[in-house]
Amino acid sequence: LAASVAEPQPFGGEDTAPAISLAGTWRFRQDNVRPDGSPSDFGPLYAKPGQLTEAHQRDRKGYGLELGFHGDKLDDSAWGTLQVPGAWGAQGIRRDGKSPYHGPAWYRQQVRVPAAWQGRPLQLRLGQPNQRGVAYWNGEEVARIDAWGPHFLIPLRPEQVRAGAINTLAVFVSNFYEDGGLTGGEFSLASVGPFGPDAGFQPGKLALAVDRDLPPDIL
Repeated sequence: LAASVAEPQPFGGEDTAPAISLAGTWRFRQDNVRPDGSPSDFGPLYAKPGQLTEAHQRDRKGYGLELGFHGDKLDDSAWGTLQVPGAWGAQGIRRDGKSPYHGPAWYRQQVRVPAAWQGRPLQLRLGQPNQRGVAYWNGEEVARIDAWGPHFLIPLRPEQVRAGAINTLAVFVSNFYEDGGLTGGEFSLASVGPFGPDAGFQPGKLALAVDRDLPPDIL
């Protein structure tokens, strides 16, 4: 069971806000049950090469994707909740009451994108997955991290975004070493349109300064 925290509410911001924080309460579910209801078997902890069977390897991939955990219309109201950023073991997600859970899991949340951001490219930051992860936006895979280290830094095109409406975030995280989760870094959604009114630019002519002679035919 997840730690007891506040019921998650969709993230959002004012039309004039340059960014929306995505740190806070997220829905959370371990991916440790097969579609037939039987428990997954991840094999030995800290398995060495050759110790994992094909069944172990399949279970370690999780079944959430085929169960629609990434989807835009999924009812996740029965899921638990966790705080993001934060390791899941530190919030009570443990495999034997003592050690942090090792395996795949899912996070979900929603964000209401300001209507004023219509037509702008956005930048999505979802911190660092420990150890690896896949990010989904409105059911579409938008980023994948296959080894520990990188942070999610995801460009979103205007046509991927529902401005003035709810958008769905889902993040798959898989960890088989120490404590897992979305453990650190920045969690935000930001407008990155360079010429929006909030960027300080006004329509008009631009001046170009150069420090060397230009070919006569360049202008």
